[in-house]
This record gives sequence, C-alpha cells and structure tokens, in this order.
Amino acid sequence: EYQSTFMVMYHFELGYFASEPMAGYSADNIAPYTTGNVRASISATRNDVLTLTWDEVTEGSYQGNSYPEQNGIWYRVHSGDNPDFTCDETTLLTTTQDLTLDVDITSDNRLFFKVVVSDQP
Repeated sequence: EYQSTFMVMYHFELGYFASEPMAGYSADNIAPYTTGNVRASISATRNDVLTLTWDEVTEGSYQGNSYPEQNGIWYRVHSGDNPDFTCDETTLLTTTQDLTLDVDITSDNRLFFKVVVSDQP
C-alpha cells in the first residue's frame, strides 16, 4: 500500500480554488472469482505424474459487480485424502500463477485436489 497526497484544483470565472492536501491510499478489497473446470490427467508416457489444469481467473466481484483484477492472481493448490479436507497450510502443495501443475503421485495417497484463488501471493 502506497500512500499518496491529493489536491483538487478548480478553475472558475473568479479565478482558482485549491483544496487542502489530503493523504490516502487505495486498497484491493475485491475478492477474485473462483476458478472453474479443474481437470486432472495422467499421461500415457508419464503415469507417475498427475497434471492438474484449471481456468484462468481475471476478474473479481464487489457488491455484485465484476472488476478486473489489478495486482495479479495466485492459485493455491491443496491436496487431501478425502473430498472434504480442509484447505490450510498442512494440505497446501504449492502457490503458483500458472494454470497447470504436475504432481508426483508415486509417494502420496492424497487423491483429492482443490484450487483456491487469491489476489495475494
């Protein structure tokens, strides 16, 4: 967050009016949409790697309106051993800005995945 100082200058028939300087900053308080179409595939030549892919998110929602995300999107990929697992630090595989992730499935029994979208790294 970068604070800036603003001042309004207004010109009218009697001259100019200058407001007092005011300081403030803009906050990103628009949550991004969730991603859709999460897919998993195993290559015929690499059956020890599961490739996850998902749709790109470029917008967020605030009070029912859509706005483009300005500061980037990060995807947090979580994995668990049942479909109702909780997304937290213990289930986090990685955070990425890519739309795909290769997961080594030879040493882990986590078979369920969730992709959580964030506008914070």
